[in-house]
Amino acid sequence: MEMGFGSTLEYVEAVAKAILQETGLLPHINAGIMSELELRKLKKVSASQGLMLESTSLELMHPGGAHHNCPDKDPASRLRTIEAAGRAAVPYTSGILVGIGDTRSDRLHALACLHRLNERYGHIQELIIQNFRRKPATAMAAWPEPPFDELLWAVAVARIMFGPHMNIQAPPNLTPLESADGGGSGAFSLDALPAAWQALLKAGINDWGGISPITRDFVNPEKPWPHLSSLAAATAAAGKLLLPRLPVYPSFLGLRGGPSRPNCHPARPEEAAAADREALATRAPGTPLAGTPAEVAAAGTPLELLSCPWLDFSGGRDSVGAAVLRSIDSEGFLRASAWVAGRPDVDEQQGQIQGQRERTQHSDPSSISVSNVSPLPPPPPAASPCLPAAAASMTMATPIAAAEATTQTAETGTIAAAALKLTVPRESVPMPRWREGRVWRVAVCVDGAMEGMQRPADPSPRVTRLLEGVLSGGRLLQRDEVELLLRSRGADHDAVCAAADELRRRTCGDTVSYVVNRNINYTNVCTYK
Repeated sequence: MEMGFGSTLEYVEAVAKAILQETGLLPHINAGIMSELELRKLKKVSASQGLMLESTSLELMHPGGAHHNCPDKDPASRLRTIEAAGRAAVPYTSGILVGIGDTRSDRLHALACLHRLNERYGHIQELIIQNFRRKPATAMAAWPEPPFDELLWAVAVARIMFGPHMNIQAPPNLTPLESADGGGSGAFSLDALPAAWQALLKAGINDWGGISPITRDFVNPEKPWPHLSSLAAATAAAGKLLLPRLPVYPSFLGLRGGPSRPNCHPARPEEAAAADREALATRAPGTPLAGTPAEVAAAGTPLELLSCPWLDFSGGRDSVGAAVLRSIDSEGFLRASAWVAGRPDVDEQQGQIQGQRERTQHSDPSSISVSNVSPLPPPPPAASPCLPAAAASMTMATPIAAAEATTQTAETGTIAAAALKLTVPRESVPMPRWREGRVWRVAVCVDGAMEGMQRPADPSPRVTRLLEGVLSGGRLLQRDEVELLLRSRGADHDAVCAAADELRRRTCGDTVSYVVNRNINYTNVCTYK
C-alpha cells in the first residue's frame, strides 16, 4: 500500500505496462499462483506468462522435503493455475525440476499432468526441464545435485511424451559441470560444458531459454549466462542454428499453422497450415493474423479484426499484440531489419555507419555479451515508434520437429563449398535498453544468421536432397518444399543461393544482356488511360 498498489499483482501489472510502453521490451510474467481473472488482466500487458509445476510429488510437502512450508508449491494449486491459463488462452511456460527429492516416476507423473492440460487447451508453448543446483546458506545447501544423466533422461522423456512440436528448454547456465557422459561424479570441468550442451540438444531440447546480455539470472545469480558465441558454437556443432526469438513462440502467432484457437486440441502445423490460411483469409474477429505483419500494415485493417486469441489487442496500436506483430518477420522470429515497404533504406544505412562508429569506440568485449551491437534510428512517424524486443531468449532456427541429424556427403560438401559468401550485415532486435532517438539491435546477416556467430558448416540433409533433385533430375518442388527453401537460413540459405546460381548458369550461361531504350514517362499512376 505504501507504493499505491493494493496487491503485488497490481504492482506487477503496472510495471509490465510501463515496460511495454516505455522500453519496447515484451514482458513475460511469472507471478505465481493466480486466478483466471488475474491471468487475463496480466495478459493485457504481457506477451506470455509461466509457472513451473516443478513436481507433483506430495512427499516433497512433508517435513524435510523441498516444498515443506511452501503452500504455493502445492501441486494441485499449481495445476489449477496452469489450467486457468489454458482457459484464458495465455501462451504459457511450465516445466519440472530434477533432483529435489523426486523420482523418475514423479517426473513422469508431472509431465503427464502437463500433457493432459496441453492436450485440452493447447496453451503450453514450452517446457523447461531444470536441474537442481544447490546454493550456500539455504536449507538445501548440502543436498546432492542430480547427475547429468538424470537431466538427459528427463529431457528425452519429455520429448517422447510431447512429440516433435513442443518447445523444450534446459537453462545453459545451470548445466552440470561434469563429464558429458553423465557419470555423476560432479567433477568440475569447464571444458566439458560445450559437450554437455550438445548432449542436451541430442536428448531433445530446441531452446536455451532467456539469456540477458545486461542483467544477471536473479534466481541463480551465482550462475552467469554463457557468452552467445560459446553457445552458438556448441549449437552449430550439433547441426543447428542459434537464433533470438520473442517470449511468445512463432506457432502461437497464427503465421505457421500453430494452435489457432483456445480450448481445443492444438492442430499440428503441417496439417493445419492450409486450413488456417483459408480460414484466416476472411479475417473474422478472434482469428489469427492472415499473412505477414507487412500485409497487415498495407491492408490498414483494424488490429482488433486481426487479433488471435493468444494475444491481447484491446489497446489497438498500443496493445501488446500490436507490439508483437511489429517485432516479427514472416516466420515469427525477430525481424532482421526495421525496413518496411515504402520506406527508403537511407536511414538504415546512416544508422549502420553510426553503429560502426560506436562499435569502434566501445570495443571492450566484457561490456556486453552479444556481437556487433549497433544503434539504428527509429522508423518515421508513419511507422511504429520502435521495434519491441523480447527477453534475449535463444532458439534453434529449426525445431526438433523439422531438424534432422547432420550427415556429411560428397554432394553436401560440393554445395557447401560452392555456397555464396554473403557478409553484408543487417540489423535486428532484441534491444537491451531504450535510448531516445535510437534503438540497440543484435546484428544479423542477410543469410538470416547472427553476425559473428558460428553456424552449421553444411546445409541440412533435407535441403541438400531437395537441391540435388532439382539440379540432377529437374525435380519439381511442392509448395511446402518451396516454402522451406524460402525460409532457409545460414548454410541452408547459402546452399539455396549456390544452387540457384548453378541452375542459372546451366540454363542461361554466363552472358548477361541488356536492352538500350529511351523511356517516355507520361504518368506514374497506372489507373490513368
